[in-house]
Amino acid sequence: MLKESKNFLEKDIKESFDRSMNLQTLSLDQIQKLDLNSDNVMIPYYDEPSISNKTEHNTSNLKITSYSRFEQFSDMFLKIRDKFIASNEFGIDTYLSMRIRHGTLLGEIRSVFENYYLITKKEDTSKDYKDNLYWQKLLSKSELELSTYFNKTMSDFSQKIDAISDELKNKKLQIKTEKKESEGYFDYSYDSKELLQFFKKRIASIDNYELFFEEIIAILWERTESNLTRIREDISENIKEFMVSSLVNLSKEVEAIFDKNEHPEVNELIRNITLCQTDIKNELDKIAAWFKRTNSKTINEFYIQLPIDSTLTTLKRLFKEYQNLDIRFNINCSIKFEGENFPHFCYIFQNLMHNIIEHSELNCDDLKVNIAINVCENEISIIILNNFSSNINLESRNIEIQKTRDLLLQSHDNDKIRAEKGTGYLKIQKTLKSDLLRESFNIIIDPVDESRTYRTEINFNLNNLQKLEQ
Repeated sequence: MLKESKNFLEKDIKESFDRSMNLQTLSLDQIQKLDLNSDNVMIPYYDEPSISNKTEHNTSNLKITSYSRFEQFSDMFLKIRDKFIASNEFGIDTYLSMRIRHGTLLGEIRSVFENYYLITKKEDTSKDYKDNLYWQKLLSKSELELSTYFNKTMSDFSQKIDAISDELKNKKLQIKTEKKESEGYFDYSYDSKELLQFFKKRIASIDNYELFFEEIIAILWERTESNLTRIREDISENIKEFMVSSLVNLSKEVEAIFDKNEHPEVNELIRNITLCQTDIKNELDKIAAWFKRTNSKTINEFYIQLPIDSTLTTLKRLFKEYQNLDIRFNINCSIKFEGENFPHFCYIFQNLMHNIIEHSELNCDDLKVNIAINVCENEISIIILNNFSSNINLESRNIEIQKTRDLLLQSHDNDKIRAEKGTGYLKIQKTLKSDLLRESFNIIIDPVDESRTYRTEINFNLNNLQKLEQ
C-alpha cells in the first residue's frame, strides 16, 4: 500500500511538501513582521523526530516554525489519509468492502448455527422467519399453542443472531472520519490537536519527502492497529458472549416448552444447542483473527489446486446443501506460485463459485461444474463451465451478461462494484489489477444458448507470480 499510495499522490503532495520546506525556519525580519498577539503564528517543534512512544525531548533541540506550515501539513496528512482508507485500488475501505463486508463474513457465522439446524431464513416476501421444519418431529404430538410458541422462539433466535451479525457488518466494520460520521470501529478521524502533536513531535523536523511520507503512513498504520484491536476484542468478547448467552437462553426456553418425558426428541435439540456453543466460540475466534495485520506469509508457496480446494472447503461449509457438488477438473498447471498470492487466487475462485451457485438456480444433484486450467507461453487460462436451470429466460440472462461485459470495459468505483448484482466479475477484475498487479488480462463471459451452459474464461500472464527458486 505504501508504494501505490505514494505513486498516486506524488505530484500533489510533493509540491505541497516542497512549498512547506520554504517555511521551515523563519528569518529575523520575518519574525519581526508577525502579529505576535495571534495564537496561530508560530509553533515550537523538536529538531529530531520522536519515536512514536517516546515522551521526552531535549529542550536544546526546540525550534520554531510558522503556523502556515502546520496548516499545509494538515492538508497533506488528510489527503494521504483519505487515499489510505478510500482508494479504489488499495484503500482500507476497499479491502473491508470486497473481502469482508461483501465476502463470507455473514455466511461463516450463519453456517455454524445452520449446521445444528438452529436458525432459518426469512420468508421471501416478508421479514418473518420461516418455521424450523427440521424439528417438526417435536411438534407432531404438540398442541397448537406449543407449536406456535416453539416456532416463535426459534424465529426470535434467528432474528437475534442475524441482527448482531448485521450490526457487525453494516455498522462496526465501517470507516469513520471527521467528514464521515458513522458507528464504525475503523476510526480515522483526527482533530487539530492530534495533528498538532504529530507535527511538533514527529513531522516538523523532517526535510526529506520520502521520510515525510513514510512517517505519515506509519501514523496511519498505528491507528489501524488500534482499530483492529478494537474489532478483535468486540468479536472475541462481546459478540461471543452475546451468542453463547443466546444459545443458553434458547436451551432454557426449549426445555420450558417441551416436557422431556412426552418429547424425548427434545434431547437432540438440547444437545445441538450445547455443541453449537463450542463451535461458535471457535468460529468467532477465527473471524477475529482475520483482523490482524501481518507481513509474514501464512503460505510460502502453493500449486493452483490448493486455492481451489480451500475455496471448495469454505463453499461447502457455507452452502451445506452443496456438500456433494459434482466438479470435474482438468488441470495442466505445474507452476509453483509465490505464497503471498494465495489469498488473491482464493478470492478469484470464491467469486466464480459463488456466482455459479447463486445464479444457476439448480440444486446440488443437478448442477455440474467443469474447471479447466492450462498454461501456455507464460500465460494461465482458467475456464469454468456450468449448466443452469431451464426456468431461466435466455434472452434476459444474455442482457444481464452483456451489461456485465460492458461494465468490465469501464472504469469503476467501489459503489459500482457493490452494485454489480453479485456476479463477482468486477471484484475479480479488481483482484487481477490491484492485488495480482496484472497490467493486462482478459475476462471473457460467453453469451448463453440452448445448451444452457455458462462459460467464463480468465487469462493473464504469470510474470512475478511464480516462486523463485533459491
